[in-house]
Amino acid sequence: MKRILFGMIGFLAILTPLFAKEGVSRNELQELIGDSYVMTQDHDSALKEYQDVLKTDPANKRARIGLADVLSWQKKYDEAVTEYKKVLDAAPEYIAVQKKLADVYVWKKDYSGALALYEGLISRYSGDPKMTISLAGTISRLGKLEEAKTLLRGVLRKDPDNTDAQVLLA
Repeated sequence: MKRILFGMIGFLAILTPLFAKEGVSRNELQELIGDSYVMTQDHDSALKEYQDVLKTDPANKRARIGLADVLSWQKKYDEAVTEYKKVLDAAPEYIAVQKKLADVYVWKKDYSGALALYEGLISRYSGDPKMTISLAGTISRLGKLEEAKTLLRGVLRKDPDNTDAQVLLA
């Protein structure tokens, strides 16, 4: 694992002058380095890279999402929520971030927070079975089992082979 990490960092070090010639900014390079740390599961180093980008470019959504992702993987849920909300303040319709935020709410057992986000997403994107399954899972955690089963059955009517819905319904 360390060999891969050092190889990736070495590769990026070699490419740095090339990026500079192509107009890639230092922040973009740091984002790439942060992403490479994520790929090798060196979350502490990734966190540092994303934080460094945000010091000079606080509006950088990509770095902020990367930071929030890492914080959520480190189970620093409240900090992750704060970072995802900053992205949504700047880009309220960012669906992927809304979904990530809802997931973090589930992980921190704030099911009502997750429910509000999933319901909003479902109202706009009702055809997405993954979103419906996530909503059903959250609803079941709130003790509304029949309502969750109804949602899962709806997924199975559209896609009888959906194994996620089948497993949750069993």
